[in-house]
Amino acid sequence: MLGIRLDAPSAVLLDAVDGLIDVLLQAPHVPKEFAAHGGNPTVRASMQTVRQHGERRQAHWRRLSGIFKSEVAEVNGAQLAQDWNLASKAWWPKRWFLQRAVIGRLVPYTSNQRRPTVEEMPPLLDTLRHLNDEDHELKAVEAHCVELLGCEYKGPNTDWATVQRYEQWGRLFEEAVERVASVSDESIAAAMTESLRKLVGEQRSLLLPTGTASGRLTAFRDAWHAFRSQIAGVAEHSGAGKALSGEPTVAGLPSRVRTIVGGWVSSRRYLKLWCRWRQLRGLALTGGQETVVSALEDERISADQFSDYAEYSYQNWWLKAVVDCEPTLRNFANADHDRKILEFRQTDERFQKLTEQYIVAVLAGKVPRRQSREKPDKEMALVLKELAKQRAHLPVRQLVQRIPNLLPKLKPCLLMSPLSVAQYLDAAHSNFDVVVFDEASQIPVWDAVGAIARGKQLIVVGDPKQLPPTNFFNRADDAEDDVSGNEEDALVPDLESILDECLGAGLPTLRLEWHYRSRHESLITFSNHRYYDSRLITFPSPMTNDLAVKLILVDGLYDRGATRTNRAEADAIVKEIVAHFSDESRCKLTMGVVTFNQPQQRLIEMLRDEELRKHPELEQRIAKHGSERLFVKNLENVQGDERDLILFSVTYGKDAAGKMAMNFGPINQDGGQRRLNVAITRARTGVMIFSSIRPDDIDLSKTRSTGVSDLKNYLEFAITGPRALVEQAIPTGLEPDSPLEIEILRALRGKGWTVHPQVGCSGYRIDMAIVHPHQQGRYLLGIECDGATYHSLPTARDRDRLRQFVLEGLGWTLHRVWSTDWWNDPEREIEKLEQSINKRLATDSSQRSGYIE
Repeated sequence: MLGIRLDAPSAVLLDAVDGLIDVLLQAPHVPKEFAAHGGNPTVRASMQTVRQHGERRQAHWRRLSGIFKSEVAEVNGAQLAQDWNLASKAWWPKRWFLQRAVIGRLVPYTSNQRRPTVEEMPPLLDTLRHLNDEDHELKAVEAHCVELLGCEYKGPNTDWATVQRYEQWGRLFEEAVERVASVSDESIAAAMTESLRKLVGEQRSLLLPTGTASGRLTAFRDAWHAFRSQIAGVAEHSGAGKALSGEPTVAGLPSRVRTIVGGWVSSRRYLKLWCRWRQLRGLALTGGQETVVSALEDERISADQFSDYAEYSYQNWWLKAVVDCEPTLRNFANADHDRKILEFRQTDERFQKLTEQYIVAVLAGKVPRRQSREKPDKEMALVLKELAKQRAHLPVRQLVQRIPNLLPKLKPCLLMSPLSVAQYLDAAHSNFDVVVFDEASQIPVWDAVGAIARGKQLIVVGDPKQLPPTNFFNRADDAEDDVSGNEEDALVPDLESILDECLGAGLPTLRLEWHYRSRHESLITFSNHRYYDSRLITFPSPMTNDLAVKLILVDGLYDRGATRTNRAEADAIVKEIVAHFSDESRCKLTMGVVTFNQPQQRLIEMLRDEELRKHPELEQRIAKHGSERLFVKNLENVQGDERDLILFSVTYGKDAAGKMAMNFGPINQDGGQRRLNVAITRARTGVMIFSSIRPDDIDLSKTRSTGVSDLKNYLEFAITGPRALVEQAIPTGLEPDSPLEIEILRALRGKGWTVHPQVGCSGYRIDMAIVHPHQQGRYLLGIECDGATYHSLPTARDRDRLRQFVLEGLGWTLHRVWSTDWWNDPEREIEKLEQSINKRLATDSSQRSGYIE
């Protein structure tokens, strides 16, 4: 009847039809023509204009009706006003006569024949003039008003309040039609609108209380109201809430309700369980578990996840309560905390420098200052006398004995070997406050005792995993090469060092675990794992493919019977030396060569000198920095040295007959692994191992030497180390350290960044690192959180200054995420993190462009 399809209506459509029916049932009370066209905004606008003129006309007449008859509306108010103005401008007494004449023209229209006063005339004439104007406007639209309102239009006496109600009906009719059309099929909207216009116009009789359409529309409206009320009641009693009616805009409301209720009927056997659920639900709500219940009902979690979700909700509530009660956490601000860290770093650095300056100033203040004309004391006089001599100086031992009070003031710290202590300091010399042994693993006990006796306190610094003192004057008789007269490779017994003695005596030990030398973690990884039980704290380099340890295989032979050298390895090393110092980009890096015996050392030195004579410019470049630029040493005398690059010559290998003896010189003897450890930890940036043998060529069944076993493992590490390190870093094999790191990792990977967690090989690892998108072998940015790694360091200096100082020195750029900030606003922290990443990427790109230019 209305042209509206209701086969699968939504609640919104039914409400719209309900509103339309209310408007349609009011149509018989609206003039026919107006009802037919009242939905047109233009028609309503024109009628509104007419109504406003009529209302103003009635307002003007109310001001005149108490004084004049209705016929006064026919008087030309504009002409009277003009005449009154002329009269008012005339001179007196003419003015009086003219004004009286104008007033006399209005007297016949007054209701009580009372003449208006001069003061009343101007407002009366103004009102009369406006009344004439409104009558003129109404006269101009009279035909249009009669057409729309019919007998309802009575000119100036029309009931304009009723007309306004007609306008309101027209607006409601238009809105109701548009509302139905907006939620109906667009293809029938135009036809429906035309059908409704005819219904309220030509067919309006159907909408009368006795009409057929009125009864059907009323019945539909009552049915919808009853259905809606029943849905609300069922939803309230069942606890289904909005789940029963569903979304108001979704079609098929009746069938959906019928299906749900039918499902309830068919599932009535579960009623007992449902009642139990409602009981438990009420208890949960009473216990403050609204979020858990709503998550379960909304199917955001399953029943088997209920316990974990409830635990999470409780922890979440507990954490908020704790944070609110703890001012430090509640008021935490990363900007303020970062500022404090920066201020601490700057203050600590200033304090360190100030301490150095203070010590220098204190010691300098103790040096005697000779005043003019003041006679020096006896000890100073002796020193001045010795300084003035050209020859025949007192022996140092005697000089030291004769200035016991002056010497500590001039030289508060003496740097001497144990032999020098015995040679220059008498046993009766006054005790030193502190005696410090450096490289104590190489100092025999009997050499150290004399120095220890001269001190009040003792500090022994050394590494028990490095070279012990060796007795080169007591060679063993059972050396493998003694048969061939190879004394160079004969086993040399090691002696006990003062370090071993102190450790055996159980003296208090302080372990220094931070390792700074290696700029690539792979340089220390083998030793850390093999000799230090992975206790060293090493710092990862910002490289994903750490290739700092390389094995270069050489097709060489070991000349066992004659020179005990490997010429091919020596040639390869000399070639690498020349190539290195010929390259402008690499020549600034220092280099050291380590051999496994002295003959190979001498051979490399000889070949190097011959080659440098051919290239005098390289010889000058190397000589400019002396031995600091390049050295060639063997295992026994390399301890204490360090260089950027270290080249190894394994030397030993198969001989001309293809025989491979399991003899590697000092490596074979007891403690040989300590010599290997010293050698492989000398490099800062890289190690190159030149070898004529592969790890598989070393048969451990033919030797029990730990040093040989470690050599085999180190050669294997040089081959597989890069792959092993990649397995550790991509990822390391360890999961993120905390849920916070998991969230950050997930967020960054979701934005397309490649992220590696737990970067590093030792006990200390960077929480995660962003792989450079354009240089896959490098890390762009390191990310640290205030988790277990941060809190494991005992002092603020270690946490917030020294560690970052070391990492930045290795080339890292770091960004810290504070857990408190992440808890409060994770989106903002991710934005800041992305800004740091993009800023670092832009900086790196500009630097690379600068290098290219």
